[in-house]
Amino acid sequence: MERIATKKELALRLGIPRRTLYYTSKKAKNDWKLKGTIEEVLHEHPSYGHRRIALHLSLNKKRIRRVMRLYGIKPYRRRTKKQWKKPKEEKNIYTNLLLRIVPTRPHMIWASDFTFVVTNVCSFWGTGHQVFLTDFFKGDKISLRNKRRVGKKFIKHF
Repeated sequence: MERIATKKELALRLGIPRRTLYYTSKKAKNDWKLKGTIEEVLHEHPSYGHRRIALHLSLNKKRIRRVMRLYGIKPYRRRTKKQWKKPKEEKNIYTNLLLRIVPTRPHMIWASDFTFVVTNVCSFWGTGHQVFLTDFFKGDKISLRNKRRVGKKFIKHF
């Protein structure tokens, strides 16, 4: 049967003074009392935050905030009402006709792409716009145009 070590021996083994074994924190008791007073203030004034509570109790706001965080006390926060929106009208949904049609001859189905390009190539440095026009039958490019500025002439060309 093992002998139970005394508090003196325990303190020696741990390398701490013996009086620390008898220590009880006063902060926890004071925090519990403060928690009660904070809850009373919040019951009277539910919208008060930690600053207003500190002013009301004439205490430091950091202490109030620490105790509120310790016990999970939060003031009542009014939520804004969500604005009512009109339901969106259903728009016409067009089916993809290209899923049903297979191109059987050239120039039957074309696709175009208008792209803004940023480059640092020596021949074309800076920003610009490119337009591609492609035929679906062959998959070849029909036309390609590069311009730095877009105007009516550039768009009407296609």
